[in-house]
Amino acid sequence: MPKISVVLPCYNVAKYISACLDSLLNQTLRDIEIICVDDKSGDNTVEVIKQYVAKDARVRLIEQKKNGGVSIARNTGIDAASGEYIGFVDPDDWVDADYYEKLYNKIIAENADVCAGNTKEHFASGKTQVRNDIINNIMHAKCYFSYTVWCAIYKTSFIRENKIYCPAGITNGEDTVFCIRCAMMATKITGIKNTYYHYVHHDNSAESKYYTEKHVSSRIRVANMIVDMINSQEHISEYDYVRYFNKVFNQVCWDMFEKTTRRDLLLSSLECAISLYNKSKYKSCIKNSYIVPYLCCNDAEGLYNKLSVVSNNMLNVVAVSLFKKVTLFRIIKSLRRTKVCFLGIPIFYITLENR
Repeated sequence: MPKISVVLPCYNVAKYISACLDSLLNQTLRDIEIICVDDKSGDNTVEVIKQYVAKDARVRLIEQKKNGGVSIARNTGIDAASGEYIGFVDPDDWVDADYYEKLYNKIIAENADVCAGNTKEHFASGKTQVRNDIINNIMHAKCYFSYTVWCAIYKTSFIRENKIYCPAGITNGEDTVFCIRCAMMATKITGIKNTYYHYVHHDNSAESKYYTEKHVSSRIRVANMIVDMINSQEHISEYDYVRYFNKVFNQVCWDMFEKTTRRDLLLSSLECAISLYNKSKYKSCIKNSYIVPYLCCNDAEGLYNKLSVVSNNMLNVVAVSLFKKVTLFRIIKSLRRTKVCFLGIPIFYITLENR
């Protein structure tokens, strides 16, 4: 039995996957298996994987009979895994050479169900960003484990006994469901900062472009799925409930103003936000008192008009630094306003007229 089974959901990633597989095969923890689940790729992804299968017995290839999406590919990998623990890597990303050794040692030492590693994001501009806040939050409370499926390893028996899988048919946000279910069911979640999962932002990724109607529909389904899930669990504390609820509420109420300017999609999201508020167990979950009146009276139009003015989600950040160490000015551009900060302090705003 290998110590860790690493699952790669693969779809048309021939130009990326070699770097990913190389980073996995060069792990200091040698006792791993790498399960590549090809989701009926149309390029030569399978041929590239087969070259690795031929030269290293730790690489396995599963070819799906039809394209089913990333959730089904990951679930197939979960069912096929033979390791003590399961990890996930997207095939256009890579990990540090000691990533799985450090996660494995940490999860064993603390007898945890989940252990998260740190994340370094790489942008098309060449900018990188380390997400230290994720590990800090997880170490504070397990309910903060709601980021993404690939940032951690999971005890295989924990995943299977609790039947934790990614929801099928979701194109955006499916891993949030997986992570929040893990957080709810886990006895302990831990993390480690000094090793990195390297996440690549592509110009054509779902995170980099405006949401389509399909993306918005998926976000709405995910939000309802998670709120229904936490409503059904009597053992969740109010603190944890509020954390889970706010995660998905903010995605449909606030984040859409970053991802789309289409009025119809924004109104659909805000109608969902009102529905979530109405079925939430703790109305105090909603901290923003200035939008609660619209939620209470089911006024999606009023909520839209209010959030059009106050939405402050970031779309783009321009920074002016001194000797590349001290950030003097930061210009934060959103769809509806621009904020200028000096030494981290907001000094003025430029607000666009309501659209």
